[in-house]
Amino acid sequence: DETALVWLAILSDSGDEVLLQHFNGRFLRANGRYLPWNDGASVDYISDIHRVSTMMHWAVEHVPAREAMPPLPPPTGLPFPAAMVPSRVITYAWRSFHGDLLASGTIVFRGRSVFCLREELARRLGLGVGLLANLGADDIVMCLPTRDARLFPLVVDLPNS
Repeated sequence: DETALVWLAILSDSGDEVLLQHFNGRFLRANGRYLPWNDGASVDYISDIHRVSTMMHWAVEHVPAREAMPPLPPPTGLPFPAAMVPSRVITYAWRSFHGDLLASGTIVFRGRSVFCLREELARRLGLGVGLLANLGADDIVMCLPTRDARLFPLVVDLPNS
C-alpha cells in the first residue's frame, strides 16, 4: 500500500527537526520514553503542532546516494508448512537498459521474501545458463511502479496481504 509512504515534513518551531504528518492528518510519534518495552512508533492526532511532545520531533540527515542497490536481507527460513505460506501472482517484465522488453509473464510465488523472489525469477528467466551464463540473481533489480510511472526499487520483504 503506497499510502503508507506518503508523509509531509513540517519544520518544527526550533527549526532543527521536523514533524512527520501522514496524508490522513496524523503525526508520527516515537515510543519508549515512559514504557521501555513499548519501543516502536505510533501515529497520533494532535490539535496544535506548536505544542507537541519532543517524541514527535525527527532529525533529518543527508544519506548519500549509492552506486549499487543495497544487498537484500537473507530469507528468514521459518519452517512453515507450504499450505500456511501465502501465495501471490507476480507479474514481471524484464527490460534491457534501453527499455526494450526482453521477457514478461506471471508466476505464482509462495512467501514474502524478496530474496527468494529474486532467486525464483532468476531461475525462471534462465540466468546463469547458456547465453545468460554470466548473469545471476544478484544482477536482477526488482522494482515496483509508482502512480506517476516511475520505478521504485523493491528492497524489503513483500507485505502480508
